[in-house]
Amino acid sequence: MVWIRRLLLTAFLGTALLVGSSRAAAGPVEEAAARARAAHEAGETETLQSIANGFQPDPWLVLEALLLDGHGEAARALAAARRGPDRASMTRYVPWREEHPLREGVREVMDDLAVGRAPKEDVARAATLLENGRGVTHVALAGMRVQVLYRLQRPLPELAAAMLAEAEGADAIGWTSRAFAVHRAVFERYFLLPGSERVIDIGKTLVRLADRLDQPAARSDARMCLARALEMGGRADEALPVAMEAVELAPSTLLRRNGTRLVVVTHMGLG
Repeated sequence: MVWIRRLLLTAFLGTALLVGSSRAAAGPVEEAAARARAAHEAGETETLQSIANGFQPDPWLVLEALLLDGHGEAARALAAARRGPDRASMTRYVPWREEHPLREGVREVMDDLAVGRAPKEDVARAATLLENGRGVTHVALAGMRVQVLYRLQRPLPELAAAMLAEAEGADAIGWTSRAFAVHRAVFERYFLLPGSERVIDIGKTLVRLADRLDQPAARSDARMCLARALEMGGRADEALPVAMEAVELAPSTLLRRNGTRLVVVTHMGLG
């Protein structure tokens, strides 16, 4: 679906933008951070709101850039200008990052992953840094690790587990749009794994995140995912009301058609 692809594209481009700005004099993230800083100093509320609620670069990456450069007040202003569910999360993140400096080696590993000279070794180094790491940059690092594992053609369970680590990292700090987008991609991969019970839990997580996003398409799609998982797990009696709710929430003809088809299949499963 277009909106899912947009969320995923935003997440992956956000990682690329953060890496691209780590060594460049002025990448897109750093440019947006500079504009946010100038807007804060000049009291230009509309500019701050535009940056805080845009898609490219991702506002969370801009927030992190401000914090890593020591511009806490501008970061607080950017968080305050955010609309929607992430505003409270961004506001909480600012003092947390100020109290937890970025661990040494994270940026270097991200740069090395981007170059790709020794991908297997760099993936292992990234895993070590992610064990106890948290924050926007760690989520971006986890995303880069997933992309390298994909290029290395690693087995599906390993790839799915790495994606889940990225999704859970975003969820932990309240980066809702990224958490939903990656969890949605993880769902499809776990759905391909025979006998995976994890897929139902991921479906429930999708519903929770979609309700936070409060986007009708996401709320409907998340419930269709959960209904699919329940039906696949032999729990058609639980899947049916979830599928019917997905149809009721669907904002488009395509989503309603897909949801209705799922309701019919679930009815057949009940016999």
